[in-house]
Amino acid sequence: MLALSHSQTLFLSLTSLCCAGISLHLAIPNSFIPHFASNRSAALSFVSAHLLPFLPRTPIHSLSLGADPLSSDLAPFLLPALYNLQAALSHTSLTHIKVSTTLSFSHISSPFPPSSAKFHKSISEIQPLLDFLSLNGAPLFVNLYPFSLYLDDPTIPLGFALFREEPFSYRSDPITGIRYRNLFDAMVDAFGCAMVKAGQDSIPIAVAETGWPTQGANSDAKAEASLRNAGFYNKGLLRSMREKGRRKVKVEEAYIFSLFDENMRPGPEMVSHWGWLYPNMTMKYDLDFFASGACRLRRGAFWSFSIVGLLLVVAVAVAVVVLNG
Repeated sequence: MLALSHSQTLFLSLTSLCCAGISLHLAIPNSFIPHFASNRSAALSFVSAHLLPFLPRTPIHSLSLGADPLSSDLAPFLLPALYNLQAALSHTSLTHIKVSTTLSFSHISSPFPPSSAKFHKSISEIQPLLDFLSLNGAPLFVNLYPFSLYLDDPTIPLGFALFREEPFSYRSDPITGIRYRNLFDAMVDAFGCAMVKAGQDSIPIAVAETGWPTQGANSDAKAEASLRNAGFYNKGLLRSMREKGRRKVKVEEAYIFSLFDENMRPGPEMVSHWGWLYPNMTMKYDLDFFASGACRLRRGAFWSFSIVGLLLVVAVAVAVVVLNG
């Protein structure tokens, strides 16, 4: 695992992509949120020091501030931080860069059928964030892990979670009439329906993280966390993105977590085994990101990077492939 300081990592990541003609999505760590919220000049200093020196040679199309900050004690600081970061971009004539944040699926209650989904938080708590995104034309970034939902709900068939279209491996929404062939599409539409109930029906959704582990130490997850199933899931995801899925809500872009295993990451063993590559950079299983010309290359840098293809987290740097939205 690569361990670099903030300034070292950002400089190396963005400098390496300079003049490559690749658009970036940058994820800003939670630790910046209180500073941006309390002082607009902190957000302006960040933009001036870490974005302006690389533009326009390194195109940046969006920023995501925080990893699920609404689930932490940072929640009161998020909206002021977003407004100050947006103001900093406006002050430096970078209004083409969209500012958003990332939410986990834990914010959704009653997720199935998707038409019954709603946010756990009250409308008064979630609506200001959605209003900010709508005002600035920014997507909502979400983390979707069908693997976790499958483990929590024994009624979900494994094939449904893995994009495997098997007999009777589907769920129908009696309200919308949509027949879901995979859990990913149902989770996307659950977020979409929750946003409609919160008063917003036009905010795009982008999937910041999704994937399937290749190994797990937990006895409940050992059989399901495998190379075979990870291959099934990620190939199915790419196919679903190319075909636009059988979902109601359009996904602007999606990023697979992750590019390679983080074998030195602290925590349970399973969190280290979500990569497409081993730590020595050899491939675990085949993935064709450019089949049928459906993908274009983008790269992400800075703590988390994305792909619709791959999200690489090497302490802070990542390269990514993204599907056409």
